[in-house]
Amino acid sequence: MKFSVISSGSSGNMTYIEFRDVAFILDSGISLPNAKERTNIDFNKVKALFVTHEHGDHTKFLRTVSKKLDVPIYISKKSFGGLLKKDRDMIKEDCKVFFIEEDSHYNILGIDIYTLKLSHDAKSCLGFIFKEDGKSLAYITDTGFFPTNYLNVVSGVNALIIESNHDIEMLKESSRPPELIARILSPRGHMSNYICYQVLEKIADNIDTIVLAHVSRECNSMECLARDVINPLKERYKGRIVVASQDEATELIEI
Repeated sequence: MKFSVISSGSSGNMTYIEFRDVAFILDSGISLPNAKERTNIDFNKVKALFVTHEHGDHTKFLRTVSKKLDVPIYISKKSFGGLLKKDRDMIKEDCKVFFIEEDSHYNILGIDIYTLKLSHDAKSCLGFIFKEDGKSLAYITDTGFFPTNYLNVVSGVNALIIESNHDIEMLKESSRPPELIARILSPRGHMSNYICYQVLEKIADNIDTIVLAHVSRECNSMECLARDVINPLKERYKGRIVVASQDEATELIEI
């Protein structure tokens, strides 16, 4: 199994996951031409698009990516209902749509997929675990906290993409409106560096690769990530730590 976080953050999200015979895209918040500019990935191998939730930074190019690649969309019924009606109508006209639900197991094109229920200010927000041939990748972003009932499940994966959105003090001191700051800090907002580290401290030991994702441009920094997440974790964690970007793709990481 291989994967690349092509874009991660409020300006657009897309992750490519390659298996032995097929590949999936998770979220389509950037265009396919943009994704191709960032990577040398052969997108012809993609056979399905998955959606975490309906917010525009995850779905802006959902219809066009699905149509250009001629692949179906897998999305929760609640999230699909949360899209604008005109977007729903165009997607239904141009694309195949299959509904998936939280806390469920699917086998799609030979890949085992487990959905997780996350806490975000969306109609529904899904985390994912993808498994093939004894290898596994978990994706957990856009959640105000990490549900403790998933700690044991995620601790056994080979790679984890996890949100480390903001430094709390930078967020509080930012010029953002008070209601936006309150939203981000809420249980239905985004995980801070502090929460991310608290989670990783409990589960990181058996994970080979950790990708810190959905990092805020305005309310986070590499210095904050190093101070509050990466350096404390490296005191005991021997695996690989990668920081995803809104502007460029990670390498194609093999697990």
